[in-house]
Amino acid sequence: MSEETTGNASTPKPDAPVITTYSTSVIGGTEATPGTVVVVTNVTQGQLINPAGASVFFGSWQIQPTGADIPNDGDEITATAWSVENGNMTVSSAPSQPKTVSAFVPPSPAVTKSYPNDIEGIENIFQPSLQAMTTIYIAPQLDISRTPVGNSGHLTGQSWTISPSPSRTPGEKMVAWAQTDAGAKSALKPFTIVVSDEPIPSKTAATE
Repeated sequence: MSEETTGNASTPKPDAPVITTYSTSVIGGTEATPGTVVVVTNVTQGQLINPAGASVFFGSWQIQPTGADIPNDGDEITATAWSVENGNMTVSSAPSQPKTVSAFVPPSPAVTKSYPNDIEGIENIFQPSLQAMTTIYIAPQLDISRTPVGNSGHLTGQSWTISPSPSRTPGEKMVAWAQTDAGAKSALKPFTIVVSDEPIPSKTAATE
């Protein structure tokens, strides 16, 4: 399949896709042009991972490579959006920005402190380059959408700290997980918010 545009010259060129997940098991991202399909190319191996294209639903697309199509750790990939007319791919976008596939899956984080305004823990990743692509997230356990209420930012060591917003409630059930920039997630680590053992400042008496 050529990267050059073909077909009806009046068909507008699709926007280039954005790759947001690039692990060996799942590749996905966003595409702003509706009615398109996205084809992922393994630039390193010189082959198309999904020649038939992945359909775009509500601005998102995803593939799960299998067999010989699974990219290797470190392979460079790009994605291209194609307009579809009468079942045929016609006009292609420019390629996406390249991404380097990562096979790394982070371990589940350990939570060592779980105060309403201060969540801390340890992530047992020793390699600095892997730390730099990993972030710890927290969310209420009852929130099945796992919308984060705080994150550590990229790790700079094994210790991490999160100041949740809004502040959590003692007794609240929470979960923490590690996630790489490539989209790989650890298992969830449940924990419970406890009352801080720090002294509570006394209230200043009102003066007349």
